[in-house]
Amino acid sequence: MSQSTDQKLLITKLSSGVGFHAVAQLYSRMPEVISDLEHIHETVVDSLEGKARIMNIVLVPGEEGVSMFVALPSGHLIVHTHPERRFMVIDLLVAMPLVDPVIVIKSISEKLI
Repeated sequence: MSQSTDQKLLITKLSSGVGFHAVAQLYSRMPEVISDLEHIHETVVDSLEGKARIMNIVLVPGEEGVSMFVALPSGHLIVHTHPERRFMVIDLLVAMPLVDPVIVIKSISEKLI
């Protein structure tokens, strides 16, 4: 297990025989950005472009935030936001050796925090 931290981002990366699983906890300065379903969708899709094939996307707007589920070949990416607390979680599981989940999560976080 490895961790990468800065003031607004905590990433835990676990390695297994299958691939990598990373979970990030992020604090956003801009709650309106992590409330914007279209912006989150565009950010996640852009961050995965050229790295992983997106098989399916489910977007769920809620009263307390947004949830996004992305099915990848042998993996997933899940985003849950809590704008009232300026908080979000990104969960990324990949079995593709060319995809570093920390790089993908940092790419997403740069546009959302």
